[in-house]
Amino acid sequence: MIRRFLPILPALCVCFALVGSVQAAPIVLTMQDWYNNPQQQDQDKLYTLDVSNTNLPSTLALTITTVPIGPFDVHSITVGSAASPIGSDVNYVLQYTIEITDPGVFFASVGLDVDTQLTGQNVRKLVSDNSFNSSNVGSLVSTDGSAPDDLNVSAGQYTKLWITESFLATGNSAIVSSTNTYIQDVSTVRNLPEPSSLFCFAALGLVGGVLTLRRRK
Repeated sequence: MIRRFLPILPALCVCFALVGSVQAAPIVLTMQDWYNNPQQQDQDKLYTLDVSNTNLPSTLALTITTVPIGPFDVHSITVGSAASPIGSDVNYVLQYTIEITDPGVFFASVGLDVDTQLTGQNVRKLVSDNSFNSSNVGSLVSTDGSAPDDLNVSAGQYTKLWITESFLATGNSAIVSSTNTYIQDVSTVRNLPEPSSLFCFAALGLVGGVLTLRRRK
C-alpha cells in the first residue's frame, strides 16, 4: 500500500495540512488474535472473520488502519509483513466481511496491493454484497505483485461486503504481504466542502490523472 501512495505523497501531505485530518493509531495484531476474536472494530468499520474457511498461519502479522482525507476515509487491513511474510509455496484463503456501522455512509472503492519476492504469485480478491466465493460486485487480481486498478463500487452504495481472498505462490517465490483498501464516502455526514477540501480533491485528482496516463503508456 505504501508503494502505491508514494507518488502522491506530497499531495497527501498538503491535504492533511489543509484539512486537518489526523490518522488514528493503527491496530496491530496477529491472525491468532483475529481467530480468537473474529470481530475486530476500527472506528465505524467492523471486520468479521470467517474462521472456519480461513487457513492463514496464526503467526502472521495483522494491521488495521484508518486515514481520513477530506470527505473520504481510507480503511485498510494488511496481512503479513517483511518480518512475518505470508510465505512461499503456499495456497491460502482468507474470508471476512467488512461492514460500515455509521448510518448514511457507503463504500466508494476497493483496492488490493501485494508485496512479493521473485515471480510465481497470484492473489485474487472476490468482492460480493451477499456471500463468500462470489464476485457479483467485482474482483481484483495481482500477479507477481502487480497493482490492479481499484474497483469502483460507489454506484451500489454498499455498506457491507463479503471478501474472499486467495493466495498462491509456487516454488521459491513468496508473498510478503497483502493490503486490502476500502475508501468510503462520508460526504453525506460531514459539513463539506470547505475550500481546503476542494483544493485537496483537485490536487489528488490531478496527480491521479498523471499516474493513470503513466500506467497506460
